[in-house]
Amino acid sequence: SLLIPNMWGETPSGTAVVRFPWHLSLHLSPIVFTADDLVGVVVSAIALAGVALWFQLTDLGIATRAAGDRRDRAAMLGIPVNRLQTVTWVVAGVLSFLSVFMKAAILGLPLDPTFSLTALVTALGALALGGFTNLPLVALAAVAIGTLEEGVTWNQPARPTVVLAVIAAVVVLGMFFQQLTRRSVARDSSSQWALASGV
Repeated sequence: SLLIPNMWGETPSGTAVVRFPWHLSLHLSPIVFTADDLVGVVVSAIALAGVALWFQLTDLGIATRAAGDRRDRAAMLGIPVNRLQTVTWVVAGVLSFLSVFMKAAILGLPLDPTFSLTALVTALGALALGGFTNLPLVALAAVAIGTLEEGVTWNQPARPTVVLAVIAAVVVLGMFFQQLTRRSVARDSSSQWALASGV
């Protein structure tokens, strides 16, 4: 996509921008919120609610959770694990496209190689902070990391690599504290079982 404009002697644009056809503006100095921001918030809320309801209420979602928890047991119960993985990847791909499209509408989509790395680091960071299993915590971590990313970009617009460094540091610290809390919980539970066995 970066090289195609060179075939016609043009220079590629630095940022891809998508705009919705509705007009709305809300001024909260120094930021101006537009219809793109409103659509992004509404679509994100619908997508989060849709994923939550899919995992909780549909047979496909419950089977996906079961296969994620114990693949071999799910397969023994007759759940088509490989087909579920395909469906899960399709849903993940659609949600990924949706998030990039919304970001292009609100902030613009930078057409440079660092964008993919930043998106990957933020997504993996949110998953790691949520322990790869706790979806509400993953969603909260994603919002927090996204807010941090935009804050650092706002304060350091000329240094895009600072964003990656700050996100990586926050994720490493978050995982470190998560491991500490897990160890203390494990110690508490093991001591309780030791007391129970003594009784």
